[in-house]
Amino acid sequence: MPAARLPSITIDPSPVDGKGGTAIMTSALPPAVPCLTVTDAADAIAFYTRVFDAVPHRLECLPDGRVLAADLVVGGHWFTVSG
Repeated sequence: MPAARLPSITIDPSPVDGKGGTAIMTSALPPAVPCLTVTDAADAIAFYTRVFDAVPHRLECLPDGRVLAADLVVGGHWFTVSG
């Protein structure tokens, strides 16, 4: 029986290195991304940006302007903050 072929994925340019392209997945599952649930996402994002030099990559906001969730990058590592 032939080995299962893992799918290739397209990688969008990252705010860390600006590179993108196509990569072969090394696992059938996508990599795990930590998700922090907080009371106030905007305050948490400000804290991680100030203290850890986090770079916000994606923000999801409610119609009233409150931040619902954000993807942040610290030292090349991604995590999600949601409120």
